Amino acid sequence: MSVRPRAATAVLPIYEPGRDAAAVARSTGRDDIVKLASNESPYGASPRVLEALRDAVDDVHLYPDAAGARLREALAARHGVEADWIVLGNGSVELIENTAKAFLDAGDEAVLARPSFLKFAIATRLMGARSIEIPTIDDQADLEAMAAAVGSRTKVVFLANPDNPTGRMVTAAELLEFIDGIPETVLLFLDQAYFEYVAEEAPSLRSRIERGNLVVSRTFSKAFGLAGLRIGYGVGHPELMRSIGRVREHFNTSSIAQVAALAALGDFDHVARTIRLNREQREFLARELSERGLRVTPSYTNFLLVRPPKEGPLARVGLAGALMEEGVIVRPMGFYGMPEAVRISVGTADENRRLVQALDRARGSRESAPLES
Repeated sequence: MSVRPRAATAVLPIYEPGRDAAAVARSTGRDDIVKLASNESPYGASPRVLEALRDAVDDVHLYPDAAGARLREALAARHGVEADWIVLGNGSVELIENTAKAFLDAGDEAVLARPSFLKFAIATRLMGARSIEIPTIDDQADLEAMAAAVGSRTKVVFLANPDNPTGRMVTAAELLEFIDGIPETVLLFLDQAYFEYVAEEAPSLRSRIERGNLVVSRTFSKAFGLAGLRIGYGVGHPELMRSIGRVREHFNTSSIAQVAALAALGDFDHVARTIRLNREQREFLARELSERGLRVTPSYTNFLLVRPPKEGPLARVGLAGALMEEGVIVRPMGFYGMPEAVRISVGTADENRRLVQALDRARGSRESAPLES
């Protein structure tokens, strides 16, 4: 083929989303598939959201409000800022991409942890910039090494807290010290997609945001249960928000996504219930997996990073493949540089029991299988 893509495009890592349950059901002939791969909320959206969506469908022939004024005003009131401190995104992923578009030139550098959310590296490299990837320590971001990696070419630092795919979180004191150590000429993008799941009281970032080099992103995809509608937002100094707003697609958030997000903000009882059930089931799942010898990274999110035992029948088999054979979809972590690990979303009580049962069946079949000579 004579047509060639941009050099930056040709070397991008390929992001692999979690497998679709319906597609797996068709390929396997099973009708009892459990999907625990994409960190979706198993408790769905608020009833208020569903009601608001039913009322909104009559207007889908109209373009959405490009500014998202009502939603931005509601978010601004929630965070105690003006509406021009808020920018909407087609999920928080778009905010990552638009931040890279707005602030990274070819030859610039962005500092990030490895492993961390893969979109950080993808967005950086797409702009022809270089991603400086600092290895984690015990699945935790090495903030000291990340700060030390900031140099004259650094324009952006990406940090997810809590992190995906590890589920780990740096403390409030560590986070504030890290933010304060970032030069004012470098933008820190703080991804807080899993913020709602954190039980500890979060530090106020208002004064750091006012400094003008911090963007905090949130999403409605996780605890709010709106993953299918793709809506998130960023909070930052108005000058930063204007720069990010210039590179966004004008109608980047749909009318129904805006309506749903507004309704979701009005039902924190539903969010609180989701968080409580997730915490209970995360503790159950971590305990059950640990008792079976699997190595579970402590998590502050709605998923667990899990590695196989160092010995025993499950040490000799890929967890993702073994569970897939039993009708349970989890996320392999090979593309994050952890080929032995899987990420398991926390499901409902029934889904988590089925996962544990599937693991026991997989372990039993390996125990009875003859060893290779």
